[in-house]
Amino acid sequence: MKSDVTIGILVSFLGIMVLFFSQRIISGITKFDVLTPHFFPTIIAICLIVFGLGLSISNIINYYKKNQSISNIKKEKERVDYFQVLKVILLTIVYIFFIELFGFILTTIIVLGLLMYLFGERKLIDIVIVSIVTTSLFYYFFVRLFNIALPTKIFLYR
Repeated sequence: MKSDVTIGILVSFLGIMVLFFSQRIISGITKFDVLTPHFFPTIIAICLIVFGLGLSISNIINYYKKNQSISNIKKEKERVDYFQVLKVILLTIVYIFFIELFGFILTTIIVLGLLMYLFGERKLIDIVIVSIVTTSLFYYFFVRLFNIALPTKIFLYR
């Protein structure tokens, strides 16, 4: 419980920082345009603040619903699997390196599949379907809706 409240507060703080710095983005667009360069960072910052506060508040409410007082709680140690964290960090570094070589689609499908396997999913059909559908949705939103270019190389060819 304590770690979820802390994470919620940190996420909210991150949202406040993103909101602060996104408002400092200089744009050549008039005040009447809706999609200024700081529009999407502002939306993301507001979501971070709301979800971070929601996480903290919901954990505090659940804590008091269990009729436990803070003074009676023993410090509970959460077991952190540092090897698992190291694997995720290494997989992220590999992803950053290979996305330029093999493109967004192929690299993301493989990395999502590996992450699902790493976190305990063992059904191959679920890994394949979720990886392909998630990557397709990300690609559609970024390329088609937001008109943001993603790396498209496939096997070192463009």
